[in-house]
This record gives sequence, structure tokens and C-alpha cells, in this order.
Amino acid sequence: MVLTVILSALAASGHASVITNGVNVMLAPFSEGFGSVGLAIKGYKQYFDSVDALRAENEALKNEVNDLKGLIYDAEAMKKENEFYKNFLGIKEEHSDYIFLDATVINREAGNYVSVFSLNKGTRDGIEKNMPIISEGGGIVGYISEAGVNWAKASTVIDTSSSVGVYVERTGETGVLSGEFSLKKEGLCRINYLSGDSDVTVGDRVMTSGLGSIYPEGILVGTVERVEFDDNLRTKYAIVRPFADLTETERVMIITGFEKID
Repeated sequence: MVLTVILSALAASGHASVITNGVNVMLAPFSEGFGSVGLAIKGYKQYFDSVDALRAENEALKNEVNDLKGLIYDAEAMKKENEFYKNFLGIKEEHSDYIFLDATVINREAGNYVSVFSLNKGTRDGIEKNMPIISEGGGIVGYISEAGVNWAKASTVIDTSSSVGVYVERTGETGVLSGEFSLKKEGLCRINYLSGDSDVTVGDRVMTSGLGSIYPEGILVGTVERVEFDDNLRTKYAIVRPFADLTETERVMIITGFEKID
């Protein structure tokens, strides 16, 4: 109240400038403070705007990288697909009577070496029991041992149920290659009852003979890893490593038809 009267009196006597100066002097520190606060708020806003912009740019870059990864993955998948069919095209040119159906491995039995696995094709696709299966590289994998509507079970050449008529490419000697329990964990199989004077040696290639009802003639089975002598039977036997990598095989071709030897 008193302050109001004093200020009014000073104004009436023409000393308004004194009032203004005084007020300005009193408010100057506050004005500077408010100005600093305003600048600080503006600075923080610019900072957060920059952070948001960087985040948006980072997200855009991530999306671009993911898109590029997708393109690379698609390109690699396409290349792999082309190589897969190219390999089988070569086999088809050599064996024009073969009818193929591609299939993907969807399940494997437990263990270091696979002797049985499942495929994604079944009876609705024309798959039947005892159809032969070959790998991408053209080697015998095994045969269809069981078939459902949309799946099939494949028994490989190292399975104890497997039996393949074979011949040794270099010598022409014939025999039957079969799976054996003691060799299964090594991923190997065996040709029994070779003659005692057999010339089969390490490194010889073993091919299907076409004898029997499952496999066509002339498909690579594997290579001889060692040759041993059976003292009791006075015969030799050969331990064979399959050509197909049974632990890595992901896609195969099922031979649904071929000309059989009478």
C-alpha cells in the first residue's frame, strides 16, 4: 500500500523514469535467468530433435541392411537351387530313362552318422516303398523304406537293413554292399564275399550293378577305404565310404522310374 502511494507520487511529480529504471534494475537478474532458461529449453529441444532424427536414420539404415541381407539370401538360395538342378540335369543327360522327384530332408535320427531320415514327399506325390534315392552329387543315398501321405522314411546305405548289388569299377568284380552295425558309427558299409584273390584295392570306386529290384545300374556308391581278409571264410571284404555325405545331405532326388535290367 505504502509502496503504491510512493510510486504514484513519483509518477505525478514527473519521476516516472526513475521508477522504470528501478524496476528494470530489480528485474534484470530475473530477465537474464528467464532468458537462460529459454535458451536451455531451446537447446534441449534441438538436442532431442537431433536424437530422434538419428534414431529414425538408424532405423532406416537397419531396414536397408535387412533388405540387402534378404536380397543376398535370396540370391544365394537361387544359386544353390540352380546348382542343385544343374547337377541332376547332368545325371538326366546320362540316364534319360530316369524320372526324378526332388525332396527335402525334414528330420534325422539322433547320432553322429545318419542311417535313417525323413523326407517331405509321400504317396500323394507318387512316392512308393523301395524307390532309390540319390544325392545332389549323384551318389546313392539309400531307398524309401516307408511312405506316408505327405512324408517318407529313407534308409541309407549304411543302415543294417540296406543291401545293394554293386561292382568295382576298375576290376569289374561284383558283390553285395550292406550296412553293418559295427561300421555304422563310422559312416561306412561293406562288400562281403569277395574272392580270396580279389584285386580290389583302396581307392577303387564302387558302382550299383542294377541287379535286384531297387537300384538302377551305374550309379556311384562310394570308394573302398580298406580291404580285409576273412580267415574263416577264406574270402576278402571291402570297407566302403559312401560318396554321398549322409550327415550334410539336405535335398535329394528320388528316382521314381527307370528301365530295369531283366
